[in-house]
Amino acid sequence: MMMDFAGRLKRLRIEKGYSQATLAKKIIHRQIRERAHLSQFADRRLHGGLLRGFNRLSCLWRESRGRFG
Repeated sequence: MMMDFAGRLKRLRIEKGYSQATLAKKIIHRQIRERAHLSQFADRRLHGGLLRGFNRLSCLWRESRGRFG
């Protein structure tokens, strides 16, 4: 007999000894951690890009000072 998702989830939840509330908290906690990780990754990528741009501009500025000053 093929078990649907809800039936399988219930079976696994009972096997692990989790109440519905406990399972819900675990799922929500994991989602929050994953979102935090993704936002940190996006922030690092954004800040890394800004930092590379700033470094490039400072190199160009130093080069121009050497040629013109």
